[in-house]
Order: sequence, then C-alpha cells, then structure tokens
Amino acid sequence: ISPYGVSKLAAEYYCRAWTRIKGLSTVSLRYFNVFGPGQHPESMYAAVFPAFVEALSTEKPPEIHWDGEQSRDFVFIDDVVRANLLAASAGPEVDGAFMNIGAGASTTVNEVLRAVSRATSRWIDPVFSPKRPGDVRSTRADISRAREVLGWRPEADWEQAVAATVEWFRQGGARR
Repeated sequence: ISPYGVSKLAAEYYCRAWTRIKGLSTVSLRYFNVFGPGQHPESMYAAVFPAFVEALSTEKPPEIHWDGEQSRDFVFIDDVVRANLLAASAGPEVDGAFMNIGAGASTTVNEVLRAVSRATSRWIDPVFSPKRPGDVRSTRADISRAREVLGWRPEADWEQAVAATVEWFRQGGARR
C-alpha cells in the first residue's frame, strides 16, 4: 500500500526476470526489523532500540508512539548475516527466489522497552504519543521458505541480543 513497498516488490521481480532471461544468479532477502551492534541510530526502520537506550541512559522518559502494543518482527543482525552468507553460497535452487528474514515472531514495542530496561538496569515510565500515520498493528515474517531453501533459522537469544545491542550503543557505537 506504499510506494516504498511497491519499489521493493518491483526490484524483486526485476531480479527474477534477469535470472530467467539472462541466467543471472539472484536471490532477494526481505529483512524485517533488523537490530544489533552497528545499526544506524537514526534509521527509521530500527530507531526504537537506539531511542530507548538513549532515553534510559540520559534519564529521560522513552517515547512510545500509539499504545506500545503494536508489534514487529525484530531480527538480530548476526542472524541476518548468516542468512546472507547462506544465500550467497547457495546453488541454483535459490535463483530468482524471494524469502523473508526475520525472527518469525512478533514483539511489542512495550516488550522491547522492558528488555532494554533490563539490559540497562533502569526503568523510566514512557510517554505515549499519537499513532504515526500508516503505522500497522503487527508484522511477523513467514520464514518457512528461508528454512526450507537455505536451511536457515534465527538462532539469537532475545535477551542476549538486546544486551549486546544496548552495550554497543552505551560504548558509543554510533560514534565509532
């Protein structure tokens, strides 16, 4: 329903067309909400982690849009890297394929705040702001094709992944 989404879908079909017409080996991985050390702190697609770490580290109330019960499929960067390596080394069975790379589960924004709070050992009640235009209630990746074709599945432990992400930001990771 968005020009952004249409452009991604068009790119996948261009890749598939080049695979079929010219034999170019392509595979399209659809990343869900990637988080972890190295992420850009101002990315509109992964801003919740750095925003919560920053707020809690500076003793400011974290901001949550809507009611915080909207959920997203958050996938740790290490799992995304493994998916890329598997796709890059796969044979012709992946040529022209599309597959989702996510945790295969949804986590609410409120749950993310609680996890970041545990990792920082600090809780500050959030402030709630209005729902952002176009915000959807829930996303969850169907990762069955990546599992079947690549033998990939997410392996990251949620609490450890959040702790590693928090530590990276607290050590000035975004300024490295």
